[in-house]
Amino acid sequence: MATTAPLLKDFTKFGRKIVAVGRNYAAHAAELSNPLPKYPLLFLKPTTSYLQAPTPFRALAHHDMHYEIELGVVINGTGTDVSPADAEALVGGYCLAVDMTARDLQSSAKKAGLPWTTAKGMDGFTPVSEFVPKEAVADAANLDIWLKLDGQTKQSGNTKDMIFSIPTLISYISKIMTLERGDVILTGTPEGVGRVLPGQTMTAGLANPGKGDFITIEVPVVEKLPAIDQTGHKDVTPPTMSRLIVKNLPQHYTIERLKEHFGSKGEVTDAKLVKTHDGKFRRFGYVGFKTDKEAKAALKYFNGTFVDTSRIEVELARAIGDVNLARPWSRHSTGSSAFDRKANAEAEAQRQRAEKADRLKRNKEQTTQDAERKQKLLNSLYDDSGVTANDPKLAEFLDVMRPRAAARGRTWANDDVTATSETVDRKPKVNAKVVAVANRKTGGDGMLVTKSHVTFGNDSDDELYDELPAGEKKMNANEAVSASSPDEEEDDGADAPVLEDSVANNSEMSDLEYMRSKMKVLNENEDEEADVEREGDMTIEEMELIDRSALPTESTPIAEDATPDTPSEIVVPVTQAAAPAAATTPAPEVRLYIPEPVPADIIAETGRLFVRNLPYSCSVEDLHKLFEKFGPLTEAHIPIDKLTKKPKGYAFILYLLPEHAVRAFTTLDGTIFQGRILDIIPGKEKPRSADEEENDESSFKVQKERQRKTNAANEFSWNSLFMNSDAVAEAMAKKLGVRKSDILNPDAENMAVRLALAETHIIAETKKYLEDEGIDLSAFEKRKTRSKTVLLVKNIPYNTEEEELQELFGKFGTLGRLVLPPARTIALVEFQQLNEAKSAFQRLAYTKFKHLPLYLEWAPVDTFTGAFDPAKVAERRAQREAAEAQASEVEAAPEPLGAVEKPDAPITDKDLDPDDTQAPVATLFVKNLSFDTTEEGLQEAFGGLRGLRSARVAMKPDRKAAGGKLSMGFGFLEFNSKEDAVTCMKSMQNFSLDGHVLQLKFSNAASKNTNQTSKKRGTDDPVEVTGTKLIVRNIPFEATKKDLQQLFSTFGQLKSVRIPRKFDGQHRGFGFIDFLTKQEAKRAFESLAATHLYGRHLVLEWAQDENSVDAIRDKTAKAFYGDGSGGAPKRRKLVMEGDEDVDVDRMDED
Repeated sequence: MATTAPLLKDFTKFGRKIVAVGRNYAAHAAELSNPLPKYPLLFLKPTTSYLQAPTPFRALAHHDMHYEIELGVVINGTGTDVSPADAEALVGGYCLAVDMTARDLQSSAKKAGLPWTTAKGMDGFTPVSEFVPKEAVADAANLDIWLKLDGQTKQSGNTKDMIFSIPTLISYISKIMTLERGDVILTGTPEGVGRVLPGQTMTAGLANPGKGDFITIEVPVVEKLPAIDQTGHKDVTPPTMSRLIVKNLPQHYTIERLKEHFGSKGEVTDAKLVKTHDGKFRRFGYVGFKTDKEAKAALKYFNGTFVDTSRIEVELARAIGDVNLARPWSRHSTGSSAFDRKANAEAEAQRQRAEKADRLKRNKEQTTQDAERKQKLLNSLYDDSGVTANDPKLAEFLDVMRPRAAARGRTWANDDVTATSETVDRKPKVNAKVVAVANRKTGGDGMLVTKSHVTFGNDSDDELYDELPAGEKKMNANEAVSASSPDEEEDDGADAPVLEDSVANNSEMSDLEYMRSKMKVLNENEDEEADVEREGDMTIEEMELIDRSALPTESTPIAEDATPDTPSEIVVPVTQAAAPAAATTPAPEVRLYIPEPVPADIIAETGRLFVRNLPYSCSVEDLHKLFEKFGPLTEAHIPIDKLTKKPKGYAFILYLLPEHAVRAFTTLDGTIFQGRILDIIPGKEKPRSADEEENDESSFKVQKERQRKTNAANEFSWNSLFMNSDAVAEAMAKKLGVRKSDILNPDAENMAVRLALAETHIIAETKKYLEDEGIDLSAFEKRKTRSKTVLLVKNIPYNTEEEELQELFGKFGTLGRLVLPPARTIALVEFQQLNEAKSAFQRLAYTKFKHLPLYLEWAPVDTFTGAFDPAKVAERRAQREAAEAQASEVEAAPEPLGAVEKPDAPITDKDLDPDDTQAPVATLFVKNLSFDTTEEGLQEAFGGLRGLRSARVAMKPDRKAAGGKLSMGFGFLEFNSKEDAVTCMKSMQNFSLDGHVLQLKFSNAASKNTNQTSKKRGTDDPVEVTGTKLIVRNIPFEATKKDLQQLFSTFGQLKSVRIPRKFDGQHRGFGFIDFLTKQEAKRAFESLAATHLYGRHLVLEWAQDENSVDAIRDKTAKAFYGDGSGGAPKRRKLVMEGDEDVDVDRMDED
């Protein structure tokens, strides 16, 4: 059964594409400042954008929605490569359509070189009318089309004003893509496009001129959709309000006064007074502030106040292209009609000037080539040197044809021979030149044409005087001029005008010649190019027939100071050197059209942005906060001035993924940031160093070193307290008063242990020194964000001095603090500028210092407890130098090898209290607390009770107040023992505090935390002692059980040392150390945390104490209850001798 084709009136249901035509009305292109297209400008819209009127149109929030009324042509058939004459057969009917456009998204796309799909192709962006049959339209090329907004006419035009007619469009489109039945062609919109807001109603119609409308539609605009950016992401960046516009300023106001006036309310980052092109102040300006809060405060304070006698108006400035901006009206403002007319006129004048200059330039080049070509012909024809000498018959002919005057005075026969030889040697005098003169034809202003002059000097009567003796041949300049040909004088004066300065200063020119040089040719319409001097019998055209191969190989350049409006004269002198030996036709100039690169394409390749017009107070952290919203950054760099140490006002942003850079560019370009309007352009690819460019040709060793230097900033390989073993041995040898060889004695069985203990002692000493220098050591124990100005320098030799480090790092910038402990195994270097620290890190990482490579690491944030103070640093340095001088006078007694640092204070009973290192035994839950009760108040109420450790009130963040907290109405009391908690609960139950009766009961939190093991190092949680047993990981395979016993026995008495082994006898790389007391285990845990054994870093963790009462209880509970959740008892299978299998239920212990 054959299927029935869908009706054409249902084109919105089965049509496959919408082909839209842009700028098809000249007035519309002019109102948007767009050039007229030479060919139809096409773009596609999806059929999902159809919206059948009168269905309401949903606008986008925070976007500039524009209406564009258009005539739609509905295709009825399939057509490919259709001619304009046959295009009418494909038209099935018409419709009225509104091409809705998000103008701000379209502008951003055009600027970035991206397609317009986002701005025009969303669902519902093509409201259409019902289908209009072809027969109902008398003439589609003469239809009135209009659109009204809330009853006010906005667009009104006629289809006869189209640049490309409907048949032309159908033919052009069918040559690009096949047109199918149901497709719609939107033929363009007339002028008058504008913005539409929610709540307004669009009404549009089509009409035959003089006969009224035959179709109308009404489209209401309703609720808003979420805002999006060019990449389709919703609500990327909230609008910033840190820039103000100040109106009605005094006429003679200055920028300095503007900054001073508004600077009282915050940090002013930008100030600008707007002026016209001729410097006239327009009486308004802009002020930018560091933060939005400061700008709002200034707006509230200054709006409506007086400056001198002018009452100013202060408003929030809008970003470029903001949809809330009012339509500009001034001829100085971009976007106004007056500005567009002025800009279009200037652009047209500039285009005409450029075309004229290009035309004159090409004319000069062509004239130069013609002059050289003609001059070459003249040279080849009249340069006959050597011809008569080789041809006796020609010489005889010339002697016979000699003028009679030349034969006078010969009285003897030998004169004939003499005359013949003289005739052979004498060459006729020929004066031939080609000049470029101004074209006097109509329309030839500024153009040049060539003119040829050929004169034969031997035909003149002056030759009679050639045979006179040299002494008698004397003439003055005037006589020489008067003896020349009158015709030649006339031609030279009329056709070859000379510049005034050269004519006036020519002393050899007669008065008659000077007068004739000022005369003008009466017939200006005569073709100068065809006016050829005929002193001889041959024209230039005839000469070309004789020798067409004589063409110039290079052109004579026109004077550089010659302009197209004042053409200069081009004269090619007749010399032997001027004529090239071989000539070829110059290749025509090929001009290739190289389109300008699209910014988005460049960014998509490099992923790098160049951000300009940044505030000078902007920091790298501010840029990270702004640009990291679009994706992870690889680098954010703000160049600084080497002299002033201040930012230069621009930055480079490098993204990990280029697509994030494109999104940031399309979103942030032209927005306001800290009071300034950002100007973002594509950044060039980061230049590579010379070493990287030669990477392929380098040896494997060089490539490996370069790779290590590149990966120096990788935190994974950092060990903050790494110390060079040689420097450790040197430091211990000096401290103990022995030689380094005694410590590194290969015959000693415990050399590795001795070196590890020495390193432990040096680390403890270094930690104490660093704490005295104001360094927070806890920052190294946590995985904090790394600083970008403080460097941790490791693997330095023992004999390193502080002055050497200052000289090494000081050449990269200004240093702040430099801390070098007495052991000289590690150092901290602080820079004042981030860029200088970064440069030092990149240049010095893994470079050789003395005889060792430097290991660099970024120190954690807040490494120093206080800010840099030069006075305190100088004072501390003076104290240190005085202490060192005093210590050098007194010899310190050597300490025994393997000794460790002893505590300054004796161990008290509190230190020996086993409960001091474990979690609280009992915790009470305090209910019904007042929201006004603080922890201090709770501590004061229960402070007199025995065994109270701490009192805590549960808090939650306050959403209304930034950084604030609110009480949750309950708290916890921690006690040393269960008995103390029971006593508190009996005595303080129903105690009244701040008007609330408290209720106390035991908390389950204590039992949950009792057996909880401590977390690994690097977390923010404090180290929690859980027993006496330690797990030692990363044990070198060279280490033995005896090495571990000697190393850990230094810190206390050991109960056991166990190293699990494999089947082949080697250990597994970890072990267990069990101390006698918790204090000894804790001391070893803290002291050996950064120690190396056989070059490997020992990793210590707390092991679970399996012999504790709580551990035994948990183990027993798991044996009977599984996971201990208290669920139904599990079943187990018992097998008895002589009996069958019996399933027995395990009963609860009651």
